[in-house]
Amino acid sequence: MSKYGMVWGGDMRSNILTIVTSVLVMLLLAACVAEGDLKLAYNRTPVDLGDDWTIASPESQNIDIAAIEFAYERFFSKDEYRNAISLLIIRNNFLVAEGYARDMGDRTRYEAVQSISKSISALLTGIAIDEALITSLDLTINDIYPDKLMRHVDKQNISLRHLLTMSSGIEFDNDNFHVELVNKGSTDTIDYILNKPFYNSPGVEFYYRDADPHLLSYALQRLSGQSLAAYARTRLFQPLNISNYDWIKDSNNINYGAYGVYLTPRDLAKIGQLMLQNGQWNSVQVVSASWINDSVTKQIENSSATTANYDYGFYWWLIPELNAFTAWGHGGNFVTVMPDKQLVVVLTSFPNSGNNVGTHLDEFLPVLRRLYNGAN
Repeated sequence: MSKYGMVWGGDMRSNILTIVTSVLVMLLLAACVAEGDLKLAYNRTPVDLGDDWTIASPESQNIDIAAIEFAYERFFSKDEYRNAISLLIIRNNFLVAEGYARDMGDRTRYEAVQSISKSISALLTGIAIDEALITSLDLTINDIYPDKLMRHVDKQNISLRHLLTMSSGIEFDNDNFHVELVNKGSTDTIDYILNKPFYNSPGVEFYYRDADPHLLSYALQRLSGQSLAAYARTRLFQPLNISNYDWIKDSNNINYGAYGVYLTPRDLAKIGQLMLQNGQWNSVQVVSASWINDSVTKQIENSSATTANYDYGFYWWLIPELNAFTAWGHGGNFVTVMPDKQLVVVLTSFPNSGNNVGTHLDEFLPVLRRLYNGAN
């Protein structure tokens, strides 16, 4: 069960009540966090739960203890990462450090991972390619769901590649996306998105938002004949032995491709380790290595001022200075992979209404940089 995350779905009255309640909870949490009252005492020692993670000491995996201390001192500080929940460090496929700032129960409690869901949607796209459900990323949404494009002929040339690079050209700001879809009740959500105007022609300009992954989710649903959550269950989550999760959906029973996934911190780390191992888990090739490589290769020019230091692949952010890549969710949720150092670093945080409480990648980068340099 989730403790901090917002669960979307249901009728309008339920959603409004959920939103109001969540906002109040977040305001209370933010007020308490500002005083540092919610953070537990420093503790970074992993516990053997008999799950898929093998515990090892940082020393045994050649990580400078000073780098570990630097990371966790900042994590437990009352002045930084104020809404943080967990910080996990994996080296050479060993869990070498694990800390929880709010509640030790968060070790096994799933939470909303925000836009890390996009990166999971990208993984599922690669699996669909492996299964020949997708023959080319140049397939258009008109090729996949032509019935939805009859009223939107101007959108017929939007391709899967455009959706994966946030360049469909559809103008639908994230500030309005979820509220509008929820408030439309039983309205055809795909039709509603396609009815939005263009801000540019498809493929021309990167514009980060949730509309494109939602159109991708529906494309995968039509191609696979099942919801994105159902497809994920058998193709991704079961192979990784992930059973404690959720994935919310809109009023048309379409899983949100941009957000809505709930996972535990240790299961998030599995996603990172899968990426580090080029799509392989326990000797099973879950998704092709070629798709992993494509996903973490720069695919489009990022012109956003707030993320200018990072390149963009297929729903994965790239950190050139560390030769690393990360899944990045709102408020301070990251699954960062550093292949050169065989490192996976997971940070989770409870949701917030803005980055005034959350953690931007720029703010997390000093920790990642110190761990990178401390891994010998």
